[in-house]
Amino acid sequence: MPEFHEILKKLRTERHLTQENMSKLLGLNRSTYSLYESGKREPNIEVLKHIAETLELTLDELTGWRERDLSIDSEIDRLLNEIIEKDLAHSEVLALTDKIRSLSKEQQEIDKKECFSLPGTPTTIAAHFDGNEFTEEELDEIRQFAEFVKNRRKDTE
Repeated sequence: MPEFHEILKKLRTERHLTQENMSKLLGLNRSTYSLYESGKREPNIEVLKHIAETLELTLDELTGWRERDLSIDSEIDRLLNEIIEKDLAHSEVLALTDKIRSLSKEQQEIDKKECFSLPGTPTTIAAHFDGNEFTEEELDEIRQFAEFVKNRRKDTE
C-alpha cells in the first residue's frame, strides 16, 4: 500500500501541477506542502479532510486505505464528455444522465460494502465527561452493562 506522501505526489503529477500550484490550490504554504509530499511531515486530520475535499477524494483514497474504482470514474468521465462534445437530443442527454446516476450509485454501494465489510473490526464507543471521573467500581458497572446488552442481543438471535 503506497504511503500518503507518495499518493500526494502522484495526485499532483497526474494533474500536471507544480508543488507551488498544488500548494496554492490547497491553500497551504509551499514549504508545508513540500514537507508533506516528501514524507518529512504528516498533516493533521483537519488538513487531510481539506485536501480530500479539495481534490474530491475520500480520506480512504487520499491515505491509500482503499483505491477508488477508476473504471467507474472513467466511464462517468466518458459519458460527461459525450454530453459536452456531441450535439445530442434531449432524450439522449437524459439517457446518459441516468447512466451516470446509476454508476454513481454503484460506486456508493461499493463504498458502503467496503466500509462495513471488515469482519471483527471493533467498534469504539467514546464518551466525554465534564470533569467528574468515574470510580473503578462505576467503570466495572458500565462494562457489565455493555456485556449485558451484548448477551441480550445474542439471546434474541
